[in-house]
Amino acid sequence: MFEGINAITFSKRFTNNKEWYNYLIAIKWSKGFQCSKCNCEESYRGRTYYYRRCKQCGYDESVTDNTLFHGMKVQAAMKKDKNDKLNGKVDIDETLIGGYPSAVGRSIETKSALLVEVKILPDGRTGNIQMQPIENFKADTLKFAIKNCV
Repeated sequence: MFEGINAITFSKRFTNNKEWYNYLIAIKWSKGFQCSKCNCEESYRGRTYYYRRCKQCGYDESVTDNTLFHGMKVQAAMKKDKNDKLNGKVDIDETLIGGYPSAVGRSIETKSALLVEVKILPDGRTGNIQMQPIENFKADTLKFAIKNCV
């Protein structure tokens, strides 16, 4: 769905919630509505334009229902206070994002460097995750970035 799109392109494409909802509507209901409760394929407008109400059972289904974006948990996580630091056991790795597939190696000429930090819970599950852009992979840069988030 978002292959090849980076965060900057994403934010330029979807400047408001209406654009975002229209995009999701075009994807989720491109082949028509199907109620997730009773599988009925007939609907009419629900409580807002991005809801569909099932004609059979009356279920009001949002375009975000049964998706990663349900309850907009992604946006809530992105608004998290930047002063919150991860603590305990934290796994950290750096990676490159964006750019062209033909660019090889760890070159930041056509790609952006990103540091990913993941809290590991006592039972081994993944806890909170933080990501931050970094300028390069030099030791001093990494040391500062890690100290900033852990």
